[in-house]
Amino acid sequence: MKNKTSGTEFENNGENEDITYSSTIRKKVSVMDFGEYGEIVDIDNSLRGRVAGMGIRVRKTLKMITKQPVKGPVVVVVDESQISLGLDMAEKIKVEVKR
Repeated sequence: MKNKTSGTEFENNGENEDITYSSTIRKKVSVMDFGEYGEIVDIDNSLRGRVAGMGIRVRKTLKMITKQPVKGPVVVVVDESQISLGLDMAEKIKVEVKR
């Protein structure tokens, strides 16, 4: 049985200890952690045309696979393609991260 309460979805399989909680949070790609994934929900208008050719579009699933230290580029996967983004570009893309 699935219910939605206060924006949090949970599943109850009949026993209290079997409740599973899941929620989402919006993040800029630049602050995602290694292994996090989610759905792209917003791309800054100044960037849409440049990243559309790379396959980065609203409603696509994106996964963070590499994040360089000290303001380096990030590498993400979209549609099984690895894409390197500069930190300035990653700041302008928002993802709804699954938790």
